[in-house]
Amino acid sequence: MTFEQYKNHWNYFLTLEQDMSDTSKFVEHCEANYNTFSFEFFKIIQLSCAEIDSLLKELCKLWEPNSKAKCIKNYAKIIIPKYTKLNEFSTMMNYSGLPLLFCPWQHWTCEASPNWWRDYQHLKHNHTKNFDLATMKNAYYCLSALLIVLNMIRWTFPINEIDFFPNITQRLSINYVCQVAPPKEPK
Repeated sequence: MTFEQYKNHWNYFLTLEQDMSDTSKFVEHCEANYNTFSFEFFKIIQLSCAEIDSLLKELCKLWEPNSKAKCIKNYAKIIIPKYTKLNEFSTMMNYSGLPLLFCPWQHWTCEASPNWWRDYQHLKHNHTKNFDLATMKNAYYCLSALLIVLNMIRWTFPINEIDFFPNITQRLSINYVCQVAPPKEPK
């Protein structure tokens, strides 16, 4: 992945993150409202997860160039062994002075997808029946997962534009703290 490609993915994340920030005009961002659902949260979930899917596929191809992985369970077989602490990676989001901690990959295994991913799949395949899954909480988890994947790529691909990264958190409309660790070296 080139720096320009990465920058496009990063800028896309920033637009989604701004969309999430804008939802605070309509609903207070706090745990009491985690189950609030809306078309805006639906959009953020759908777009974030489509981006996650695309980026995980890229990571799989880096680690296994002939990879034909096409779903999250296939991705898990390649990615989890390379990022052994992925289940500990977390983000802290701070809307309205209230820090919220998310560990979106905590329950991802080769046999099971994270809850927010399963909810995304239900929304994707039948959003009229499952619209109540388009929640603020799922939108948070999807954005957190996307931010972590972007950081994983940052360490995995040889992206040499260091000047882009020092002020990365200043570009966010909320205060993210992303605690991640570099992966094992590719074989």
